[in-house]
Amino acid sequence: MSTADHNWERDIAKDFILNTNRNIFLTGKAGTGKTTLLKEILKETDKNLIVAAPTGVAAINAGGVTLHSLFLFPFRSYIPVRDQQHSKDRYYDSYELAKHQKFTREKLDLFISLELLIIDEISMVRADLMDAIDQSLRRVRKSSAPFGGVQLLVIGDLFQLSPVVKEQDRYVLANYYQGFYFYDSRVWQEAAPVSVELKTVYRQKDESFINILNAIRVGKRDETAIELLNKNYNPTPEFKDTITLTTHNKKADTINQSELDKITDDAVELKAVVRRRFSESAYPADEQIQLKIGARVMFIRNHADDLYFNGKTGTVLKIEEDLVTVKPDNGHKIIVEPVEWKNMTYSTEQESGKII
Repeated sequence: MSTADHNWERDIAKDFILNTNRNIFLTGKAGTGKTTLLKEILKETDKNLIVAAPTGVAAINAGGVTLHSLFLFPFRSYIPVRDQQHSKDRYYDSYELAKHQKFTREKLDLFISLELLIIDEISMVRADLMDAIDQSLRRVRKSSAPFGGVQLLVIGDLFQLSPVVKEQDRYVLANYYQGFYFYDSRVWQEAAPVSVELKTVYRQKDESFINILNAIRVGKRDETAIELLNKNYNPTPEFKDTITLTTHNKKADTINQSELDKITDDAVELKAVVRRRFSESAYPADEQIQLKIGARVMFIRNHADDLYFNGKTGTVLKIEEDLVTVKPDNGHKIIVEPVEWKNMTYSTEQESGKII
């Protein structure tokens, strides 16, 4: 790799995470290698760590747990000051948080041993939730340092999903926060974080397409991009040749089922094997799917050896008991094998004190 091609931002982020205690915000557009870097860090670090995310599906995809299950948060909004005037049905402060969090000895040991907390999909994490995390760790670890002295690595793209704030909560929380993103939290402004943006796009090599995506991403009016998009405009597209973006899963399911029904071949039922504790609400894919030869498909996760990536499309060529052959729109055919999603839990090994 030449000096010009070297990804310095990636090296900087990795060095800070592995060799310092600084809090890091790792960002970058889709395809810049955030997930790949996270996997490398998990392999190489010897720090006691936990991976978490704001939703069940995000936690499964990251190989971690949800923030609410980890910290036993109430499903209400956190107020960062002692305030007895608020509605306890909708809000809680540090005093009520401490009463609510009935941690076991094992969970307390986990937090005391914790050195690195990794939060994926940070764009969805609200400011008040970050302050609740901070308050919990300071109290349990008996430390006044931000996050009780735990290093945070938060990962995500702020141009993607934003925090969800109901209108009533928005009005109340505005008394304490200038905004609702994680970086508007009181602790993040105190924590002296380092922000690193990964800029090299690995997933897509078509420069003109990358430029169009970037223009749309930042809301920039780019005449070249508009002209190229208009050239590809089709007022009456065929669903089988089109990726349709919809507001609800039900609409997408209706389109998919309609297109599948047009294929005369018999459908093959593929059913997931679910072992041990795995909440249905956290399933990252349907438990049972139908496929036919000739069906159009889209991958919804990245392959460990880069055979496919989340969003890659293709056509089903062959269906066997445990193998599906797919011809991608670009590239050689892929033999798709069953893969495993894990629903993780963490505990502290008593003898070594390591988090496992």
